[in-house]
Amino acid sequence: AFICYVEISFIKHIQGADRILSILYALSYLNSHQILFLETKVQIKITVKSDRTFDLLVNQLAKLPDVLNII
Repeated sequence: AFICYVEISFIKHIQGADRILSILYALSYLNSHQILFLETKVQIKITVKSDRTFDLLVNQLAKLPDVLNII
């Protein structure tokens, strides 16, 4: 299993957060998270722990039209 820290920025609306958290829960990646609502975007800072590859998570999140950046 791996553990890492990921920061995801996306366009500010509640559906974006819901989609991202759904993917994280469905793929069993989420260990802990913090959501920051900024002026023009939202950031989710998460700690990820999983036996699945990190690339799978990034590929799934990159498919979402609301996602601006994955660090």
